[in-house]
Amino acid sequence: MEGLKGLSLFVLVSVGVLLMMVASADEADGATITVPDDHATIQEAIDNANDYDTLFIKDGLYIESVIVYRPLTIIGESRAGTVIEYDDPFAVLIVANRASLSSVTVQGTTVGAGLILQASNCVIEDVTVKDCTWGLWVNRAYHNVVRNVQCLNNSWQGVLVEEADDTLLQDVTCKDNNEGINIRAAVDTTLEDCTMIENRVHGLLVERLDDYYETEDVTVLNCVISNNSGNGGDFSDTDGVIVEGCIIEDNAWSAIRFDRCNDVVVRGC
Repeated sequence: MEGLKGLSLFVLVSVGVLLMMVASADEADGATITVPDDHATIQEAIDNANDYDTLFIKDGLYIESVIVYRPLTIIGESRAGTVIEYDDPFAVLIVANRASLSSVTVQGTTVGAGLILQASNCVIEDVTVKDCTWGLWVNRAYHNVVRNVQCLNNSWQGVLVEEADDTLLQDVTCKDNNEGINIRAAVDTTLEDCTMIENRVHGLLVERLDDYYETEDVTVLNCVISNNSGNGGDFSDTDGVIVEGCIIEDNAWSAIRFDRCNDVVVRGC
């Protein structure tokens, strides 16, 4: 009997491992779909894709509103040449966990956000968001990475991180927006090697949402915050702030302002 029990356990473990290997292979070996060769629009390609497929988007202007509801890898042919444009209410909305978007420009959403991320474990990389009301809105999203993104000439925030948890903004440039980066009612947000310059009000605005949702644990490392028409950094109602190794200069008001904040560390700036 002991031998049978041992064999049964071995079989169960082996089957479990095999299933995990098959699942991993399925994720790794997804098909590649090319737009517009295989499908005329990005949304058609998404609708006809399987989970973990790759969408390759050739250079061109795609006037459409795109909803990414599958875990896909979406890659443009070139950042400047692959352009997604739509006016209302968004150009790209990502709601699928483990999706990624890279090498595209998103533009022209004059009454909403150009790019909205409402998912977890996603990567947005090598993307430009410009000429929108809000640039990139990370909302109720968790464990995401935003890397090498430019948010330019948006009417309100270049980047808005709101009610999100564990967000990494790395090498993000915000220029000519109302506020560069706005962190609101978020937990565990890290800005690393980011640039917030020449925005119409604050370079970096960190605040609570309404009267009760405070922001916690904001880390700002090796960033440049300069030539903004308000404060360089404006922090209020935030618990746990580290600002380290930053260049904060030539802002119209204060270099950095703290109001009702706790556990604040500023060093090497």
